[in-house]
Amino acid sequence: MRRLGPFMAAIEGDDSELRTVAGPDAMIDVAPDLSSVLVVRPTADGKQTGTVAIVGSDGVGNAISTIHVPRSFPVTGIRRDGAEFVLTSADGRTVHGTPDQFAVEPRLLDEDVNPRYAEQLDQLFLETHLRPPQRFAPPRESPTCDAALREPADVVAAGEAMVAIGDGEVWLDFECAGPGKVTRQLSHARELLADLADIGRVGAEFLWTTDPEGDKAAFLEVMAPTSLVILSPGDFEIHYEGTSDVLVMDGYWLAVQFTADRTPVDHSVEA
Repeated sequence: MRRLGPFMAAIEGDDSELRTVAGPDAMIDVAPDLSSVLVVRPTADGKQTGTVAIVGSDGVGNAISTIHVPRSFPVTGIRRDGAEFVLTSADGRTVHGTPDQFAVEPRLLDEDVNPRYAEQLDQLFLETHLRPPQRFAPPRESPTCDAALREPADVVAAGEAMVAIGDGEVWLDFECAGPGKVTRQLSHARELLADLADIGRVGAEFLWTTDPEGDKAAFLEVMAPTSLVILSPGDFEIHYEGTSDVLVMDGYWLAVQFTADRTPVDHSVEA
């Protein structure tokens, strides 16, 4: 279900091709006023999978995204509630969100380094309504604050901030989190920011062990944290932009991924 055509036709009033593609047991909710369609259908292994399609104006903002549906949440119905789709499970629980919230895919630590991957994937589905309500928020300047986040309202609204730490600044980003999720993660963010220098050193040592060549002192000198990205489950990553054009090519830098308990488990090159 990766072709936009059947979804566009359904929004325009002809859902025949979409129903053929989705299959006879699919649940389909067409929302012309939202230019969106949500489908939940069974899979060959007895599970369910979802798809949300968004048709943008003049082709701008089109999206077809797969929705992970946990086995523990067997969907029995889809309905609309204003600007949101509402999915109901066999036991009466509901998951709700705007089309954009269903369409975005929050990041998780890679499955091979993340023993909680399956659990976190299920939780992301249940917390669909805590994602940003819109995929494309209007640009705005990041608020500035101290490491204690003493005035969090602007941070909650923006989902990010420039945080003054010592003589420098660190960019704080709550990845793919709406205001409700950011509010839940503020205390975690404060704890990480308070210990960022120490956590950054742990990450630097972890990176050094992956390729221990050259001058370790010089390596550690450029490994100062410049960004803290908090993922939805509380896992996080630290970016070291001082490594650009020093340890990696200009325009790229190193990052280390941590589990929520501050254990470094992976690293990457960012751009």
